[in-house]
Amino acid sequence: MTTPPWSRLRKRWTSRLDHDARVEAPRRPGRFRYYVDQCNTDAVIGWVTHPAGIRRIAVRVDGREIGEATLGLPRPDVAQAEGHAHGGATSGFAFAFPSGAFGARRGEVIVSIEFQAADGRRTTFERQILPLRVRAATRPCSTSDAALAPFPCDVVGVLRQVRPDEYGSTGRWPADTLRHSIEDLSSILAQRAPARPVIRYALYLNSMATTFHFISEHFDRINRLSAPSLKDSSAIATSPEEMLCIANHLYVLRSYGLTDSLVECGCFKGFSSCCLSHACAALGMRMDIFDSFAGLPPSDSAGYAAGEFHGAIEEVEDNLRAFGRPEIVSLHRGFFSETLPGFDGDILSIWMDVDLRSSATDVMQLLPRLPRLSCVFTHECPPECFRDGQPVRDSTEIMPPIMDAFAADGRDITGQSPTGALGALWDTGHGLPVLDLGSILALTRAG
Repeated sequence: MTTPPWSRLRKRWTSRLDHDARVEAPRRPGRFRYYVDQCNTDAVIGWVTHPAGIRRIAVRVDGREIGEATLGLPRPDVAQAEGHAHGGATSGFAFAFPSGAFGARRGEVIVSIEFQAADGRRTTFERQILPLRVRAATRPCSTSDAALAPFPCDVVGVLRQVRPDEYGSTGRWPADTLRHSIEDLSSILAQRAPARPVIRYALYLNSMATTFHFISEHFDRINRLSAPSLKDSSAIATSPEEMLCIANHLYVLRSYGLTDSLVECGCFKGFSSCCLSHACAALGMRMDIFDSFAGLPPSDSAGYAAGEFHGAIEEVEDNLRAFGRPEIVSLHRGFFSETLPGFDGDILSIWMDVDLRSSATDVMQLLPRLPRLSCVFTHECPPECFRDGQPVRDSTEIMPPIMDAFAADGRDITGQSPTGALGALWDTGHGLPVLDLGSILALTRAG
């Protein structure tokens, strides 16, 4: 199982707090002891001590001195951990970069901090950073701004400021460009660059990852309407990682001004509903959930029986109250063939876990109302359901109705499995690609 990103983040943050009150240098007389808390295009901030005292701190960009840091700032954390020897209580320093300090540089630059002790000794700290200052957006993003890249519109704007030649295209980004974009976004987050669109995006991903894993840990896993030997014995049919991939794409779609409803078809006990209701609430969207609340309908399927995966509506409502955001959710009770034809709400994206070919056919009646920028998420669709970006028709019972619906609506289908048994399908020429779990976790770790 993938290590929950929230546990890694908590461990890393805890160790960072410990390290702020320590130093990397050995405990020897005559040596500098220091730690740089922040080094980006906004400022350089940290602490430093030396037995002889600190006389001066020079800050340089690519070897050119920009100015001197202010010394003697309070650092009670250092005093607590190191005692008051060598001025630990006032060992803090800070330097705010003036306008024009980085000129018109593009690509990485070297920021160096030279510590000078009163006895003439010197040592230097260096860090390579992106000289990034994000210009304010002049207007909201719209679908006309879309690059066929799996990132929010304003985040694409930041990347274009970093490397306009590489990220300037409005077409589909090749694999190398996608890989570089993850590296650049991770670098922006790691150096605490003042790029608020990227910060907001990473904050959302971290929040959703933490929330989904908390729900997974506490959600009742036993289906009390089944038996331990049956396929629906577990009350959780999806994973928090799969939900994180959907939540990420909802953020991407929302960044282009799409504000309609996430339609979920087939909710079982409501685990995915609870998770995604948090994502929808954070994005100012609604969620419409369709389910019979009586299990699967009768069918000629050899793998599924009528009544399996039964989640009573009262049970789902109780789970939403405990784990979700019920105020933004509407439940629609009945088989899809009865409820979906009368649904007239606007649709942002479709998420279905329906198991049966007949149910997938019913759900795909909604496809013509789905924005071309958007996609269909479906369960029971692992990586082997795709080959070179194309869905394999007979790989699963639900794939033929999906492919037929795309063809009937004039959409050239493509897709992938971002993780687990989750499949994502979209229009090749107009849809936004879905980001894979590994890239999403790279951004949560960097943030």
